[in-house]
Amino acid sequence: MRVNIEAQWICTPSHALRGIPYYIISIVRSLAMRNRNQYSISFFDLNKERNNRAYVDEYLDAESLRRLNIFECNSLSYRTIIDALKTSNYTTSSAKDYTAYTGAKADIFHFPSQQVMPLNVSGRVVVTVHDIIPHLTKYKAFWETNNPTLLKVYENSLHYIKERNDIVIIADSHNTKNDLSTYFDISPERVYVVPLAHDPTVHFPECNDSAISEIGVYKPYLLYLGALDYRKGIFDILDSFSIIKPRFPDLKLVLAGHLDKNDKPINDKLSESRYLDDVIALGFVSDEQKRALLSSALVFLFPSEYEGFGLPVLEAMACGSPVITTNVSSLPEVGGDAAVYVSPNNPEQLAYEIERLINSEGLRDEHIQKGFEQSGKFSLDKTAEMTEEVYEAAYKGLL
Repeated sequence: MRVNIEAQWICTPSHALRGIPYYIISIVRSLAMRNRNQYSISFFDLNKERNNRAYVDEYLDAESLRRLNIFECNSLSYRTIIDALKTSNYTTSSAKDYTAYTGAKADIFHFPSQQVMPLNVSGRVVVTVHDIIPHLTKYKAFWETNNPTLLKVYENSLHYIKERNDIVIIADSHNTKNDLSTYFDISPERVYVVPLAHDPTVHFPECNDSAISEIGVYKPYLLYLGALDYRKGIFDILDSFSIIKPRFPDLKLVLAGHLDKNDKPINDKLSESRYLDDVIALGFVSDEQKRALLSSALVFLFPSEYEGFGLPVLEAMACGSPVITTNVSSLPEVGGDAAVYVSPNNPEQLAYEIERLINSEGLRDEHIQKGFEQSGKFSLDKTAEMTEEVYEAAYKGLL
């Protein structure tokens, strides 16, 4: 079976790599190494202006590249392919032919995000839907104000996927599968749940004081790692830190991840913090720094309001950090009985659980050991194997 995976998302600098690009890199590597099918990737680079092939060569190891066919389209940008997504008249009549432009001839075309679904593809289509966050009532107003064009892309693509009964869907979690049924009336029979997994070559216990001291971090500290945006519970983290800080004068709070300088509410919240001198905002960190931070954190905090999966929970557990997260969306699926759960938007409860873990080394050790067991239930090879089962179902026309 010939399978082509759209890899446009990975054509970006390393500091911009987040969820979806990591997903593509890990799944392509794993599938290539399993070598069960004839795999190829495709991407676009109009007149080679962005040198996207360099990103592909950087992120996919030599052995994976050797096993892949690579189709690079230099006659147009990918933006041209998905322009139809911006319109309300979402039909194939105005769509460019993805297959003809890329030259990729395959039995299965896998698009790793519903955000970039072309309309005209000569082959069976599999699409991964990671979440439906822009469509949820709580977040839709934010998207309408801050990025209405992208919101339209999301809405139109999901409506298109719904209407195309022959498109097979991968969801990262049962929660996302249920959301697709609840909000878009998409038949559950069309949706296959394939959990994500952490990269064991990056995420493992490695206490490295020199790596964290080089970026200005010293123990003891609490850690959040991820994008610093409105949905991730950053306000709860800052408020809970203010509650417990008087009882732990040496304690620091480390926030590692991208912070949008134009995000006024979060920037204001940070600047107004009573303990600003003890809050360390690092921005982007390397894999080595990330591993060191997770391995030495007293507690990893991930009080997100909503996740399609919640990979940082597994990454923290694999590095030996006890995890506090929320009891909503997909997070209980990921954290199992290893995580400590709180309600979102409840800094008092978060502060209570942080303090409970800080004060009990035995309790921390219990959750660390459970975390190793829980993260061990997920693997990149298992994710790849389950993905191949979806390809087989799509190839045979099974739903």
